[in-house]
Amino acid sequence: MSTIYNSYSPTLSHGILKMVTVIALALGFLGVDLDVQLAFLLPPVPSDEFIYIEMPKGVECGSRFYRLRHPLYGLSSAPVRFYEFMAALLMQYGHMFFPLDNQSSSTSRAQGLRDALESTFRKEKYITSQISSRWIRVLSELERLEPYATKISQVYSLCKDHGVPEEEWEQMLEFFHRLRVILYLTNNETLSERVITDPKWLISNLAKVIRDPALHANNEEEKAKDHFPKF
Repeated sequence: MSTIYNSYSPTLSHGILKMVTVIALALGFLGVDLDVQLAFLLPPVPSDEFIYIEMPKGVECGSRFYRLRHPLYGLSSAPVRFYEFMAALLMQYGHMFFPLDNQSSSTSRAQGLRDALESTFRKEKYITSQISSRWIRVLSELERLEPYATKISQVYSLCKDHGVPEEEWEQMLEFFHRLRVILYLTNNETLSERVITDPKWLISNLAKVIRDPALHANNEEEKAKDHFPKF
């Protein structure tokens, strides 16, 4: 479909931005913020698209009309051209790119993304690593504990009960953290005193606390906030 007369704005909604921030914070991901200067001037105009501009009065440059080779700011197709340009550039350097239509109600709109994530994770070395059965027993105990933010001393006690050598305690927790079956955030003194045994619980409750009421109707804010004194 031609984009010459179609408006396009590849921008992030406020709600999605907040959700991505919550997930990144909860899982300890590194976030990078960047700004591309003169972004809409970078991509080329497709060869099958003909756009001409008329020179303003007073400009003498040999011709009255010129064909555009790159978009201009204000051109309705400029955003989509930059969107396509960046997608191709990212994939050229080995990144994956999965645009999602947030207006679609289809439950399978993100299936391609899910399949790619699963395929990528299966190739990670830690997925096929052999670990002690003692570690598995500790993990099974952790998954049954409440509250979900378990004190590190309680975790160490479980390790002792199941015969995990003390020199393996930190290694075990870091391994399960990489698998994201628990969260063990050691870069903060306060957070390192707790182990989150259900990452989805933390993400869900953080989202409820910082959600935008105008965008996401939910009457469970107080229930969510009640969990946080446990930290």
